[in-house]
Amino acid sequence: MKSKRNIYILLSAVIVLWGFIAYRVFASMNPPKDNKNSVVKTEKFQPKKRTAKETYNIQANYRDPFLGTMVKPKKKKRYIPKQKKEIVVLPTMEYKGVFSSSLKKNTVYLIIINGKQEMFKINEIHQEVKLLQGNKEKITIKYKTEKQTIFLNKKTH
Repeated sequence: MKSKRNIYILLSAVIVLWGFIAYRVFASMNPPKDNKNSVVKTEKFQPKKRTAKETYNIQANYRDPFLGTMVKPKKKKRYIPKQKKEIVVLPTMEYKGVFSSSLKKNTVYLIIINGKQEMFKINEIHQEVKLLQGNKEKITIKYKTEKQTIFLNKKTH
């Protein structure tokens, strides 16, 4: 008899427990409708102000465990803007002729620069004009950064 009594007690406890679970499931599927909860007052939305986050750099100053060498930090490439090429305006020049002697070193070239006659030897500079090379037909001069070839009796500008 004692065993039957225990079965009835356990059976009633299981029925109560399953009844409670069934009630919770059905209650959550069909919630009561309250009009009070459906009206929600909202205030003007104001987002939070963002602040700048701190950044951290990790310094990897340790020995490589496989190679046994120190880790070398990578160097950043610096951007160097290209310099704009300066526009050079050449003076008016005219090659008039050559005075030569038996030695090549003593050869003198007659050049008119901006209306003024100048006597040049190779590698001489007058009025910022340098004579680089020359012969009877033409000369090559350098003014600042510009090189130019001038032919006999030809005016350049």
